[in-house]
Amino acid sequence: MATTNVGSVEAVSKFQERRAVPEAWGRDELTKFFDLNEEQMFASAATYPDWMKVVVRLDEILVTRASDVFHEVDEARQVSAQLFMRAFGTYRAASRLALSGQLFETFVLLRSIIESSAYAWKCAHSDEHRKAWLARADDTEGRKASKKLFKWVDIMGEIRDKYPRFGPAMSEAYEKSIDLGAHPNVEGIQLSSDVKQTGKDKFELSAIYMHGPDAVLLAVLELTKVMNYVYQLMIQVVGERMRILGLDEKMEREMHDVLALVRQWERAEG
Repeated sequence: MATTNVGSVEAVSKFQERRAVPEAWGRDELTKFFDLNEEQMFASAATYPDWMKVVVRLDEILVTRASDVFHEVDEARQVSAQLFMRAFGTYRAASRLALSGQLFETFVLLRSIIESSAYAWKCAHSDEHRKAWLARADDTEGRKASKKLFKWVDIMGEIRDKYPRFGPAMSEAYEKSIDLGAHPNVEGIQLSSDVKQTGKDKFELSAIYMHGPDAVLLAVLELTKVMNYVYQLMIQVVGERMRILGLDEKMEREMHDVLALVRQWERAEG
């Protein structure tokens, strides 16, 4: 099963070689925002080099090793592998948002990562769910059957009960992602907007598209937690392969280092 996107990366590289930056780039608010995003990512990497290393190492352990982990899987785990790989792709997108300070949008993607990995785990352990997932797009009946089987409260409840060491924390992270961005709930909206009263019954509203360093750190920490839950579910599906590759030991060391960074942060915050 193909698990890499080398071809598309090469295509992008060739496009960059042949095309100069568009002449109108940076003259409108959107492309200015794109440039600001990039500057903010560089600033975050410089401000928090240790956390930047965490983001990179998680990518090295999970994303770039996907070709090795899913080098050859049986039919029952093919759908699971596909879903895990989508979680990896979303991780890279979420990393860009987190490092640029787009906190609300980061949580939107954190929810997607959790859902993809939970579905991956369920499809690996249930032929009924795997077949229903594949048949979802066939017709109306397929969609109804899939929707009935993939009730989130049931899947998350099963993970929570089956894996008490990380399941409850994963469930909590999912609910947090909903409150802070994945749904337009009050916490997330208030987090990403500024309201000032200018007079009686009159208010000035401003959208916050990017937050500062503290928010970046919060986003990266939450992203790290979520990817640890992805890893924990992967162990239940392809654990033997991950152990052969030594990825279990690498991930354990990484989480130990993350815990040390959290304690260091807590001491600095007083």
